[in-house]
Amino acid sequence: MATLDIIILIVLSVGLFRGYRSGAVRQIANLMGLAAAFISASLLMGPVSGVFVDKLGISPDFSVFLAFIGVFLVVRVVVRGFGASLDESLSRAPLSGLNRVVGGATGVLKSAVVLSLLFLMLGFAELPSQPARVESDLYRPVSGIVPKAWEMIGRESDAFDDFRKQVEQRIGAVRKGKPT
Repeated sequence: MATLDIIILIVLSVGLFRGYRSGAVRQIANLMGLAAAFISASLLMGPVSGVFVDKLGISPDFSVFLAFIGVFLVVRVVVRGFGASLDESLSRAPLSGLNRVVGGATGVLKSAVVLSLLFLMLGFAELPSQPARVESDLYRPVSGIVPKAWEMIGRESDAFDDFRKQVEQRIGAVRKGKPT
């Protein structure tokens, strides 16, 4: 088993444990927050990257990564703030066995989505290395979760497919050093 596989398994195991402890309702709300953060970061990474290049003098290659991470984190913090009251009221309710099991499964899914997003962003820096990616049995399936979901949703929704194409164009433009 490759080192990258061990790291992936540890992250997925932590997701299982945390999901089991918190239950399905909280995990699903958290997953929706991740989706909102990803969509917001995808939409705003070009304009924010342009500001970083123009105002702060950051290189175009690094600014897109920084812009995506910055917008993603800001949205996550805001969504987390709104979800605090939900967490508080749910913390008093006893969790049933089914809620815990579904929470564990949702926790694994959420961890896999986070890893997939992380692998996408680290792809700009070509990390992990090509030999590590090839050696890993889990890298390819985990890293493909977000792109496959992205394409599948795009096939079902014309509006989302248009959005997906816009984001892919922005990523391509930013990679070429032309923030949008």
